[in-house]
Amino acid sequence: MTWRGGRIRESFGRRAIGAAFVAAIALLIGGGRALAAGPRPALEIVAPTTGTVFQSEQTIQLTVSAIPALAASRPGIAVLGDGGLGGTVLHRLSPFVARFVTPSRRKGPPLFGGLIAIPPNLKPGRYKLTAVARGPGDKLASSAPVFIQIELPPNTLLSLTPPPAPIVFAAIGEQLPIRVPANTANGGLVNLTGSQNLTLTASDQSIVTVAPNAIVTAVGPGQAAIVAALNGGGSVSVPIRVLPPALTPSATAMDFGPGTIATQGAPQSLTITNSFSYPITIFSVTSSAEFPETDNCAGRAPLAAGASCTINLAFMPLGAGNRAGAVEIANSAVIAPTRVYLSGVGNSTPGVKAHVFPQRIFFGVVTNRPRTRRVIIRNLGNATLHGYVPALMGVFAVTGGAGIFTLARGGGHVVEIVFPYGFIAGVGPFGAPIGSQHVSATLTITTDDPTQPSIPIELTGILR
Repeated sequence: MTWRGGRIRESFGRRAIGAAFVAAIALLIGGGRALAAGPRPALEIVAPTTGTVFQSEQTIQLTVSAIPALAASRPGIAVLGDGGLGGTVLHRLSPFVARFVTPSRRKGPPLFGGLIAIPPNLKPGRYKLTAVARGPGDKLASSAPVFIQIELPPNTLLSLTPPPAPIVFAAIGEQLPIRVPANTANGGLVNLTGSQNLTLTASDQSIVTVAPNAIVTAVGPGQAAIVAALNGGGSVSVPIRVLPPALTPSATAMDFGPGTIATQGAPQSLTITNSFSYPITIFSVTSSAEFPETDNCAGRAPLAAGASCTINLAFMPLGAGNRAGAVEIANSAVIAPTRVYLSGVGNSTPGVKAHVFPQRIFFGVVTNRPRTRRVIIRNLGNATLHGYVPALMGVFAVTGGAGIFTLARGGGHVVEIVFPYGFIAGVGPFGAPIGSQHVSATLTITTDDPTQPSIPIELTGILR
């Protein structure tokens, strides 16, 4: 990459993108404010589109559009990838090339292009691409993310590798991920659990269930298997063993049905029985925020063999639509807590209209002190709006405006977000050594607006 007259010129040839790339990004998008683009996004990834499938060792051809204020600024635009996918600095496409890339396009914002080489043996799965840039007056811009799927090339897999031993679950409701490793033609070993070409099936759903993301949940005692089958041939069986439970719940799942936003409903009872032949101490009972509980289980004398205690659970939805949670019972018999899964539906409120701005925040490059950004929630409807803002999301933290909020017509609510949370000069978040890295997360605000029960806020930043 060379700088000439304020322009970035970059070859389409292969290159390693490492520390030098991160340093270039730091120059491109160092601190500043978010760039407002009006009705048109300041940056938009035109190609590839979400859902596009690539194979490892292929090259991703990138096309990004930019509003004139960004296109005319120097330096330029970059696209960042996650999960080892790397990134690249883009160059501006000539009008002729732009028309060739998008033949149906007559007029529109300038286009920028570049390439990302996909590493060999990159784990199959879903990967995120985000365009970022620094505009006039140090204003910052980032695009909506694009999610692509990466798979291994055909005829690359030699065999699926069976696990060396069964996966053992110690408690009902315990969840564990499974890995499906495979040998490749170039001598590598790749985990296939993120591949669209892999199908996972539980042999006995009264013992275990398996989700598409390869998370296995213990339902009842016994032995079963998860069968991993590869489209086009090849399968492997992952043996599962669920031990007899120390504490037996009267239900493995509870559905509370519909509920009013931010209003606690009538409680339901869950009975916990000691199935062992000796006393068990229940250390704690913990439930998700939307399912408050009271109980006579924790803090009492050990539960005698065959004896029971009761947990009363209620449903208080913090947003509209399907809600999910769990209650966990920590005890002296096994390390894994007994877990019961909870569900309900939050009813939306006619007449409310939530407006959240901005819905994408780029914090820039953070070198020595955290940065704070604000999100404004407004009720543009004619009825009272209810909603919920979660408090903490790892490196990003909500330091103001977290929790339940209620807005009358025309009312507003301010949410403050800090990046990175727990930052100390010379040390990264939570004491980790500082290393240049692109960090992203999603803050999801829930409301009783029937048109948008969940409003995602995309957060991105670079730690250095």
